Amino acid sequence: MLGNGLTSVTYVLDEPSIGLHPRDQARLIGVLRELRDRGNTVIAVEHDDATMRACDYLVDIGPRAGKFGGNVIYAGDLNHIVNLRRRSTISSVVNPSLSQPRPNKPTTDLFISKVQKRIISKISTSIFP
Repeated sequence: MLGNGLTSVTYVLDEPSIGLHPRDQARLIGVLRELRDRGNTVIAVEHDDATMRACDYLVDIGPRAGKFGGNVIYAGDLNHIVNLRRRSTISSVVNPSLSQPRPNKPTTDLFISKVQKRIISKISTSIFP
């Protein structure tokens, strides 16, 4: 559908760059720009800095996920983001020193029980931190 020449269409994409090789990511950005240039609206949920840098307009929603998020942290173009001091996805693109790695430590055991698929029958396992 992306290549069939439609116009006046709104495309909503959820992290379209996930898993792409950098060469393919550049091609994706080119396709998104072509869609825009044909008179379409392209909305993408994205966390990749190269893709965000290629956007015409950015909206950062946060500051956290789920019920603790949902506030507009920033809305505008990348040129005006330099004044943003809060830690956010977009500000970390402009100033990587603002980005904080999150600890990825599991706090509880993961237990998988009675898995059954084709020739595997009722296997249980425990994965712990």
